[in-house]
Amino acid sequence: MEKDINTLLNDEISGELNKLGNLEFGTDTYKVAVEGITKLMDKKIEIDKLERDSKARNQEHELESKKLEHELESKKLEHELD
Repeated sequence: MEKDINTLLNDEISGELNKLGNLEFGTDTYKVAVEGITKLMDKKIEIDKLERDSKARNQEHELESKKLEHELESKKLEHELD
């Protein structure tokens, strides 16, 4: 089964955090690892934000569509009553 980007990113972050635990604090290698993890976390935050925004837009579109359907039904009923 193909993994989605969130799963892959979460796996990568977890793996890097585990590796970080084996490094000596304060060394250049440790600092580089922390910078890499920070970049991965920033990307994760960006992706999560984009997904939330996309979901919100989809919900807004659905509500607007239902509103238009309701208005159309109301106009049909008004026309039938006339």
